[in-house]
Amino acid sequence: MTKKRDMILNIVQDVLFEFDENGTYLNIWTSDESLLAKPRSELLGITINEVLPEAQSSIYINMIRSAIKSQEKQDINYTIETPKGSVHFSGSLVPLNSEGKKTVILYASDVTEHVNLQQAYDDQKHRLNSIIENTAGVVYQCHITTSGQIEFPYISSRILDVYGYTAEEIIENPNIMTKVKYSDDLKGFTTSLMNSAEKLTKLDWIGRITHKDKDLRWVHIQSNPQRLSDESILWNGVILDITERKLRDEEVEVKQKYINHKLKLASLGELAAGVGHEINNPLAIIQNALRKVSKKATQGPINESEIKRFLDMGTEASVRIAKITEGLRVFSRADSKMNEDFDLRDSIQTTLDLLTELYRHENITIQFLCDEEQFFINGNHGRIDQVIMNLLANAKDALQDKDHGSIKVSLKSIEENCQISVSDNGTGIPDKIKNKIFDHFFSTKEVGKGTGIGLSLVKSIIQEHHGSIDMHSSNLGTTFNITLPLNFKSHK
Repeated sequence: MTKKRDMILNIVQDVLFEFDENGTYLNIWTSDESLLAKPRSELLGITINEVLPEAQSSIYINMIRSAIKSQEKQDINYTIETPKGSVHFSGSLVPLNSEGKKTVILYASDVTEHVNLQQAYDDQKHRLNSIIENTAGVVYQCHITTSGQIEFPYISSRILDVYGYTAEEIIENPNIMTKVKYSDDLKGFTTSLMNSAEKLTKLDWIGRITHKDKDLRWVHIQSNPQRLSDESILWNGVILDITERKLRDEEVEVKQKYINHKLKLASLGELAAGVGHEINNPLAIIQNALRKVSKKATQGPINESEIKRFLDMGTEASVRIAKITEGLRVFSRADSKMNEDFDLRDSIQTTLDLLTELYRHENITIQFLCDEEQFFINGNHGRIDQVIMNLLANAKDALQDKDHGSIKVSLKSIEENCQISVSDNGTGIPDKIKNKIFDHFFSTKEVGKGTGIGLSLVKSIIQEHHGSIDMHSSNLGTTFNITLPLNFKSHK
C-alpha cells in the first residue's frame, strides 16, 4: 500500500486525502492549506459529516463506499467553502487495499479559475443570445465555400417571423434563402452579393422576399464579409423586416405627390393673371399688324418692305406667346418619371423664357450665365423645374420695392457636381429669420399670399436628388446655391 500511495503522491497537483469507508480523514497532503475547509490538524480523525452539510457529505460517503466495494476508480467534482472562499475541485477516488484494510485516496486539483471562467463564458453567451433573440432583426452568418457552395453556420430564431422558415430548416437546406427572393429582385441581390465577395465590401441590399405563407415582404440585408484562411468568405450581418416602413413610405410618397401637384396648380394660378396680361400684349400686336396689312391691301398696291415689317412684328409677337405657353406646359407636366436623364441647362432656359416675359412689365430683368453647353443630371425633370420656379418667384417677391429689380441665374460645374445660383438685388433676409427659412410652414408673406412650405419643399426635392442647398444674404441681396451631382454618362 505504501508503494501505491507514494506513486499517487507523485501526481498530486493540489490536495490529496485518504478516507476510510466512513469518510474519516486518515491522511492529508497539500502544499497550500488555504485549500482546506479547516486546518489540517483539525481535519485529521473527523469525518466528512463534520465538515460538509449532511446532504452533500452523504453523497461523497456513498461514492467512497462504492469505490471501495468495486475497487474501481471514480471521478469526482466537488466544492468546499474555505477561508479564501468557494473552491472548486476536480479529481478521482482511487481505492487502496493493503493487509485487509480498505481505504480510498482522493486526489484533486483546484479548478476554481476554470469553473469561474466557464461560468463567465456561459453568462456572456446567455446575455449575447438574449440580445440576439430580442433584437429587431435576424442575426446570421453566411458562408460561401471556395467551390461556391452556400452555408449558414448560424441564423437567429427570428428568421421564422420574417421568412416563415425555422433556422434549422434553412441551415439544413440553404437554398431556401435563394428561392424566397422575389424573382424581380433576385438578380439585383446576386449582383450585390458577388460585388461584396469580390471587393470585400459591405453587403447592403433592399428588396422583396416571398414569405412561406406567400406574403410579400420587404427586407434590408446588411453584412460585412471576411476572407478566411482557406480563401472562402464569411458574412456576419443582420436582416431587417422593413415591410411596414416601405408601406408607410409609399403612402407618404403618394401624399407628397398629391401635395406637389396642388402646389404646382397653386403656382400656376398665381401665374395666370400675368400670363393673360403678357399674352394679350403680343396678341394685340398681331391683330394690329393684320389690320394694317388688310387696310393696305384695300388701298391699292402693297409695299413689300412695309408688309414685311408688319409680318415681322406679328412673328415676333407669336414667338413671345409660344415661349409663354411652352413654359406653362413644361411646368405643369406630371411627375411620372423620378429617374430620367435631362439637360439642366435646357430646363432652366425654358423656365426663364416663361418668367422673362411675365416679369418684364414689373421692371425686373433676368440674366442667365452658363459656362458649358450641357449639364446632364438624373432625376425628376418636373420637380427640378418646380425648384427653379420657386426660387425665381421668391426672388421676384424680394424685389417688390425696387424700381429696377435684377435676378441673376448662373449654372457652372464644380468637379463632379453642378451648381445653380439664383441671386437678387433686393434688401436681403433679416438675420433673425435666416435660420428659419427652410422650416416647414414658415413664411414672411401675409396670410393668404403664401403656402409657407415653398423653401422647405425646395430643400426636400434637392435632397431627394442627392444634392444640397444653402443661402447667403445681406442688405445687397440674397443668393441661393444648389449643388447637384452630374450624370457624366449622358454627356456627349
